[in-house]
Amino acid sequence: ALIGCADPIDYVARELDRFSDPSPGWDDRLDHVVAVHWNNVADLPPLAHARLFRWEVHTLAITAWIDSVGGVLAAVMSANALPGLLAARTMWRGIAEAVTLWRYRDHARLVSDGTVDLARYCASRVDRPIGRYAARILVALVEGKVIGMSTIRDLILDRTADASAETRELLARLVRLDGMPEPPPRIDASMPTAALIDQIKTCRDLAELVRWCTDARYAVVQEAVLALLVHGDLGQLRLAQLLPQLADVPQPIAILASIGLWDSQAALFAARELAARGDLKPQWQFHLCLGLGDRDGALAAIKVPGVSWFRRDDWAALVAVVDPVRCAIELADVPHHHAYQPAIAILMAQPRAMAVRDALMRFLSIDASRPIVLRRLVARTLLVDYAVELGLPLLIEELAEPAGNELLALLAPRAASLVATAIVDAALIGGYQACSEKRMWQVLDALRVESAVLGELYIRILEHASTTGARRQASQLVLGVEQQAARLTRVAEVFAWGIRRGVELTGRLFRVHMTAKERDLGHTFLDGNRIFVSALPMLRGEAFGKDIVEGLLLHEIGHHVYHRGEEPQNLWKRAHDEGIGHLLNLIADEHLERNLRGVDRDYGDRLKRLGAYAFQHGAHEIDVDVLLDSLRGSAAAALSGTTLEVAFDDKSLRLRRGSVLGELERGGHPLARFARALRMGLGNRTGDPLVAQALEACASKPLKSLDMRGLYDLTVKIAELFGGAISIAQVFGGSEGLEFGERDDDVFGGFDDDVLQKEVERILDPRRNKSGPAGGRDHLCINVNPSEDFDRITHVQRVKGDPKAHREAALAVARHAHRLRAFLDDLGLRWTPQHARIQGRSIDRTRLRALVTRNDPRILMAREPTRRTDLFLGTIIDCSGSMTAGNNIERAVRFATLVAEAVRPLAGVEARFFGFTDSVIYDAGDARECNVTGLEAGGGNNDAAALLHVANLAAASQKRAKVLVMISDGLPTECSIGALRGLVTQLTKRRGLVCAQVAVRELEEECFPHYVVLDDEQPDVAIARFGRMIADLARRGLTQ
Repeated sequence: ALIGCADPIDYVARELDRFSDPSPGWDDRLDHVVAVHWNNVADLPPLAHARLFRWEVHTLAITAWIDSVGGVLAAVMSANALPGLLAARTMWRGIAEAVTLWRYRDHARLVSDGTVDLARYCASRVDRPIGRYAARILVALVEGKVIGMSTIRDLILDRTADASAETRELLARLVRLDGMPEPPPRIDASMPTAALIDQIKTCRDLAELVRWCTDARYAVVQEAVLALLVHGDLGQLRLAQLLPQLADVPQPIAILASIGLWDSQAALFAARELAARGDLKPQWQFHLCLGLGDRDGALAAIKVPGVSWFRRDDWAALVAVVDPVRCAIELADVPHHHAYQPAIAILMAQPRAMAVRDALMRFLSIDASRPIVLRRLVARTLLVDYAVELGLPLLIEELAEPAGNELLALLAPRAASLVATAIVDAALIGGYQACSEKRMWQVLDALRVESAVLGELYIRILEHASTTGARRQASQLVLGVEQQAARLTRVAEVFAWGIRRGVELTGRLFRVHMTAKERDLGHTFLDGNRIFVSALPMLRGEAFGKDIVEGLLLHEIGHHVYHRGEEPQNLWKRAHDEGIGHLLNLIADEHLERNLRGVDRDYGDRLKRLGAYAFQHGAHEIDVDVLLDSLRGSAAAALSGTTLEVAFDDKSLRLRRGSVLGELERGGHPLARFARALRMGLGNRTGDPLVAQALEACASKPLKSLDMRGLYDLTVKIAELFGGAISIAQVFGGSEGLEFGERDDDVFGGFDDDVLQKEVERILDPRRNKSGPAGGRDHLCINVNPSEDFDRITHVQRVKGDPKAHREAALAVARHAHRLRAFLDDLGLRWTPQHARIQGRSIDRTRLRALVTRNDPRILMAREPTRRTDLFLGTIIDCSGSMTAGNNIERAVRFATLVAEAVRPLAGVEARFFGFTDSVIYDAGDARECNVTGLEAGGGNNDAAALLHVANLAAASQKRAKVLVMISDGLPTECSIGALRGLVTQLTKRRGLVCAQVAVRELEEECFPHYVVLDDEQPDVAIARFGRMIADLARRGLTQ
């Protein structure tokens, strides 16, 4: 009746609290009764409509009432002013439901009413009994993109500590609440009746007032205490008599909070005695000391560890009598949210000071049960303002985002290693939601991480990264140049062996290529001269890996020996059209291998190992749909007994073919039994009659002597015997059908087929590329002659560049030049001792006499940072014809321009630029007049002669550090690899020059001890590595 009556809402609100019941379930029962009596009744007061919020018609009625009172802010303010809690909660809930409805139905209305004032008003009340409804309004405003979180974040974080669990659940959608403590116990805020308050105020019986001081309601005790204070000394003494009995008083804080109003000396003496004992609960001790004016005692009570009891009002009372900065410094690490939260806010506003730094460090060090947003803010302040890395783990999430680039530059090398490890953990373990692998590489390239740490991280990325790009990038770094070159040479030697065997067996010259990504173990095209095989069995370290790859080469060559021709190709096509192509491949494989064994016994050993690997031991990554389609009805029996492993392709799984064939054989699958009997030489061990017939068909005419027509006819007979069982030949039919995943190729491959072909050419005929006509070449050449002799170049010619082309190139590389300049600029940073200072790090002994005789206080030595870069940087560009491949000359010129732009503003750096061929050295000027755009490619190249010429110029320079950088493709023709390598060693060890190389392509041979590969797809990575390399090398020269 009260809910639906038309009386003024203030009177109704007071009466509702008289009849309300705080027991669980009462609110739901009230909703049920109200719905039974008032649902769908239009003429109702706002209180009834708010109670019936579940029905849209009543929510729309609340909307109309909101309009009548002047908007949402006015509505919630009027609801907040209601004298009864039940009525206030009901109105807040109805208003919150209306606002939530606008979010989805009437966004324009939400925008018009969703003001910043409304958001701040609601945010300041999330810690009250109506907090969950205030939070619902905030969620609608923020998620509806009407209000930005920045306007209310601080208010929410301040108030959430006292919010209920339901309210926190809503607020967690807006701001991270990790570490937010549980709220302190609530004080009973129930209000007594006005009659009882009047009765207490008019009471003159001190004993009766003392009895009211033991009431469970805080407001009643507060009124009784005030009444006793009015009675002067007698009343205060009665209060003092209650102090030893605080444990028996339900609301002792109301008594202790009044001590500041006492003026009775006897009562105050009793209070001081109690405070001096120090055995009270910290909360009681705090209020007692605060009332007595004992500031140190109050602060000490707050610092006592234990359950949080400190409230916002307690902080206000404390800073009213104690300096706020002192409170902030001393209470930064206490366990009370309402103490450390305002303390941190005060500390963050202070100028830099050691006391402030120490307080912030104590806050971070005490424990993790603090709001994560607050801890991260402190960690950032310590890092930025004080260079303290204590809170670095808290900043990892920020560093995992592009917005964290600012912090990366502030990290010291030791901290950089920790951050790099954490970022890699986030990307590989947490996934892309924690940190993308692209961002992971950006962080690794931006940080100056120790090489040992980087090596371990590269291995982890290579093994566990989920994206192809990340694995391939790591594969180029994890092994190092020497290991990659050795792997390349081993594979090339095997491929060259296969080419020689092809000539011996067929008389034709084959080209052997690496298989494409995610292709089978090997294949060939019988109408061409190319063979495709995978070298992964070697690269993964499989047992007899080299023999397996050589067997695979023999197998593919055998197809050309025994199955090539127009009629065989027609029969292959016919078999595939009829659905028996995979079975024909199985039988043809056995045919060619039997013939090859007859040619050479060693061939037979290699082919046996290939068969064992392909049919028994090799791991197979296969698409699930293809696997199930081939196994058909045998899938359950075969796979239930097979160990299945996770593949990196989300549509595939990893298994061993031998396990599946073994299970199929045990399950009676005829083709599995036949394949193991024929291809693995196991025979008909199970006595299967179908297998016996198939083997007999293969023996009726010697399989070795059949031509392609005979093999096709035999395949048709066996297909008729086995019927649909031949479907498994699609996956388990031949050794070439073994598939690896893309990750396998990334991890164990790591070099492309073009590079491999060049290495094969070099192995087959080392003399092939020693000479050639001047000008452009149709393919890249390299001189591998072991001689260390080389001809000198005496003709030096100046070149004039195009200023316009230089400006365009400089503009294109400006960002990278700026980054390189930062590395080089750091070289000259030194700490120079300064004498006769009044501030410093050590005593200046030369000034002690002045102190004694003239009382001169300048007796300290200080260190001041100065920049003294003293560097000769010679850049040499290969202008041979091979540099025309892949626009390498343009890339080299662009990189030289980048170097010139980087060093131009740097005092103390002498930069010279040169180009060279096999007969001419081109002088391209210095950094201020750089003419590298005038260089053109053509002719051969004498790298050693060019390097020696620039080394002589460097030796004549007065600079302390001397660095020579050669930009080339690593393919010298007129001097040998041995000559260039020997000259580099001589210049480095005997003449103290630093030699480095920028390679425009992957190197065939390593001649320089330090080099980087210029990668157009990731120029930032190449620039960072080059900068770090030059900086480290030059720093050694500057420190000698």
